[in-house]
Amino acid sequence: MDALLSAEQEALREVAADLGDDLGTHSSSDLETELSPQGWHTLVQTGLVGLHAPENLGGGGASGVEVAIVAEQLGRSLAREPYLGSAVFAVELARLSGADDYVRQLCDGTLRATVALTPELDAIATVDGHGALAWDSAGCDQVLMLDGHKLVAAELRAGRIDSIDVSREVQRVEATTPHLALGSLAADAETRWLALALTGLTADLVGVMDGALTRAVRYACEREQFGAPIGSFQAIAHLCADQAVSVSAARSALNYAAWSIDECPPAEALRAARTAKAFAAEAGRTVCEAGIQVHGGIGITWECIEHLYLRRALMSRQVLGDERQQLQALADERRAV
Repeated sequence: MDALLSAEQEALREVAADLGDDLGTHSSSDLETELSPQGWHTLVQTGLVGLHAPENLGGGGASGVEVAIVAEQLGRSLAREPYLGSAVFAVELARLSGADDYVRQLCDGTLRATVALTPELDAIATVDGHGALAWDSAGCDQVLMLDGHKLVAAELRAGRIDSIDVSREVQRVEATTPHLALGSLAADAETRWLALALTGLTADLVGVMDGALTRAVRYACEREQFGAPIGSFQAIAHLCADQAVSVSAARSALNYAAWSIDECPPAEALRAARTAKAFAAEAGRTVCEAGIQVHGGIGITWECIEHLYLRRALMSRQVLGDERQQLQALADERRAV
């Protein structure tokens, strides 16, 4: 494993960072406006939608490392486009089910879909389940669910609900919606999908942590008390340094998980992804809470977006299982050996 990014991957990171600046949330007032279709069109035209899908299906033919690079940068800027829900979750699930034409429509932007999750957001929803939620569904036309080992799609009707993460849209899936069969999932398909999905979520969490810490450090250098920047005080300096260590450790676990997706067997890749998600889920909350603490009372006001990072971290922490569920799954696997 090469822990350093290649020149092409560095270039991709810069492109994703620039897009994140353009599509990101810079103030709370940005949340009061509807998303423009141009944002998703830009992601499609840049080739970032379906990055992990084969080129013959309209994807980028890239590895999990590239997916993690893009997801991290979009998370860092609190981008509202459904990159994880549609470009990663839905495209990968459709690809693994053999729905090639559906994947092509997702990759070329003629269709936008997301994956339905259980009410607890910890697993893919089934057609006979109740209270399914379409997570990260802004602008999506359809939602994907499981019917046994079969993958089905249903029309997603407007039914937005409030959630703690105001940078992402969540909709309720109507149980009466007709379903369209797309394909079937092989024995290890769900394992492969879960490995990529958890890695994408971890990348988003790492980006959120990094964005929150960057803003906190900038504020600590600008805000003065007693005639000196508050960042010069030992308590603030040590707090920021501790969080920087957490961000670095989470990124290290993410890098291995992203590399494992295409280089290791599905079960091993899933173990790496679970480990990375478990660490980032807990660290993400701690880092974002510290960012608010550095800002003081203003950190929890609507005008300061530092709290938006914590909101996003708390939601991403729950999606497909929080740290306790990931560690429990790892422990169960060890006992079964």
